[in-house]
Amino acid sequence: MDGLYAALDPVEVVVIEGSESDDWLILDSKLPEIFAEVGINYRVTVASAHRHACQGLLPDYLKFCWESGTREYVGIAGMAAVLPGIIAANLSEAIVYGVPVPNEKDFLRDLAALLAIIESPPGTVVRCCGRGPEGLTNTALAICQDFSIPRSNPKIYAQTLAEYRQTAAKKKPMIPNHTPQRK
Repeated sequence: MDGLYAALDPVEVVVIEGSESDDWLILDSKLPEIFAEVGINYRVTVASAHRHACQGLLPDYLKFCWESGTREYVGIAGMAAVLPGIIAANLSEAIVYGVPVPNEKDFLRDLAALLAIIESPPGTVVRCCGRGPEGLTNTALAICQDFSIPRSNPKIYAQTLAEYRQTAAKKKPMIPNHTPQRK
C-alpha cells in the first residue's frame, strides 16, 4: 500500500469523485477558490465505489489517507451515490461530506443520488450541504467551519466564511415582500 501512494503528500481534505466526468462539478463550484484563500490543501482522487471498493483499492487508499493525517473527506457521486457512505463506513472517525451530482435529464436518478447520500444508516455519518456545484461550495464553507474549531489558525477560516456569506447576501438579497411574476 505505501509503495502505491508513497509519492502523495499529506493533505487536510481528500475530495473523491466517482468518475472523471464529475470534474465539471468541482470546476463550477467555489471549492478551489475557497480552499486556496484559506490555505486548506486538498487532493482530488477519482475512485469508483463500485469498481474500486470491491478490489480493496478504495479501503486501502482511505486507510493511507487517514494514517497520513487527513480527517475530512468529500465524496462526489451520482446515480447510486454510495461513495460517501463507503468512505464513512471505512473511516468512522472522519468527517465525511456527500455531494450528489445533479442529473437534470433524469429526475429519478437525481433523486436517487440525493437519497442515497442523505439516507445513510445510523452510524454511517455523511453530511450533505446540497447538490451540484452549489452543494460543493457549501461543503467547502462547512469544512472552513470545521477547521475554525480549535485549530492552528481558526480566525482565518471563520473570517473567510463570514466574508463569503456577506458577499453572497449582497448578490442575492432577501426579498421580504415579493410578488411572483411569470418570466
